[in-house]
Amino acid sequence: KTENIKENKRENINNNIKNRKEIVKQISKDNSMTSQDWNLKNHKGIPIAGGLYLIHVDVPSINRERILKWFGVVRPPDLKNF
Repeated sequence: KTENIKENKRENINNNIKNRKEIVKQISKDNSMTSQDWNLKNHKGIPIAGGLYLIHVDVPSINRERILKWFGVVRPPDLKNF
């Protein structure tokens, strides 16, 4: 029963990602590093807006997944003093 709940949760998250591609960036990695860099741009290369982001981390090889909440404040560049 617990496995079905996890599978339904994963399916709902994947459906939400598919339905909101215009604001979501999907990043996959295939190395053993424990971090992943992101240039704070969406899938079209446009810088993201500040706000609350939900980050879904799925690691099937160890059967783990987490939902992280991240609040980002993106400041415009100060081109006068650059």
